[in-house]
Amino acid sequence: MADKSIAAKLDEKLIKDQVIEEKYLSDYEKVHKFLNKQVKKYDKALKKEDFSIGEEDLRSWLNTLYKQGASQEKLTSYIRCGLAHLCFDYIDLQNVKLATEEHITRALQSFKKRNYHKSYFKASGK
Repeated sequence: MADKSIAAKLDEKLIKDQVIEEKYLSDYEKVHKFLNKQVKKYDKALKKEDFSIGEEDLRSWLNTLYKQGASQEKLTSYIRCGLAHLCFDYIDLQNVKLATEEHITRALQSFKKRNYHKSYFKASGK
């Protein structure tokens, strides 16, 4: 699980690459807290490189935020931030000891390989 300082570095890289919006920087901690709480439920799936369970939980939570009035733009940044977090967690669960920067670099490579940087939030009818 990404601790607060590492999650902040991950967010900074995503902002620098213009993947997520800087104006929501103070909000991304909510996404990381949500996923850190959820990771315990689906870490076995992440070990298999199956992010669908985590992504489904994330999208469900974001849909709730949408119903509470959050904008699609904001939630698109949230989904991208969350998917990058899942990529980070996947590498973390491999129990390979990496320096923080290398860990973040690998997570971002995985994130882009999956085209998560092109993900958008779209509200579901649920």
